[in-house]
Amino acid sequence: MRSVVRNYRKMPPTAQSAEQLFLHRTDAERSMDENRKNRLQRDSLETLRKEGKFSEFVLVAWGIIELRANEDILKAYRLSSQDPKSEPLLHLSVGRKLEVLKELGYLSTDEYQTVFEFKKKRNDLFHRGALFILHLSQPEKEKVMDMGMQAADVMHNLSESSCRTRS
Repeated sequence: MRSVVRNYRKMPPTAQSAEQLFLHRTDAERSMDENRKNRLQRDSLETLRKEGKFSEFVLVAWGIIELRANEDILKAYRLSSQDPKSEPLLHLSVGRKLEVLKELGYLSTDEYQTVFEFKKKRNDLFHRGALFILHLSQPEKEKVMDMGMQAADVMHNLSESSCRTRS
């Protein structure tokens, strides 16, 4: 945060003015930016899938899930990542964050299961020496990518609904 402030002070006046305009956007403008960001995440996954980049797809999908889990657990407790009270939450495993979100009623049992099954499959593929990736058939890879897309969608939808209900 300090580096952002330092860099902000070094900006020329026109850049500072643009930054001030950015900070004072309307809710509708912020919502459009969020939708574009979310669409970009989905587009990235779809592009990796079309290009046949299976490992990259799984890693990016999992990155999206981790990011969303962190954002949503903080929103659930109305904390900022800068708040010292957020540290215990941020240090939870992704699996535990998902369990907490389910316990708090933010994830349904089906949604939790969708993300958990992708998590389990991803862990089996990447934490067992990645030996199994080489032996997956194309239909098996497609199934895993379907799971990843569904799990990323669950987390996207959670973030969307939590932004509306908790802001």
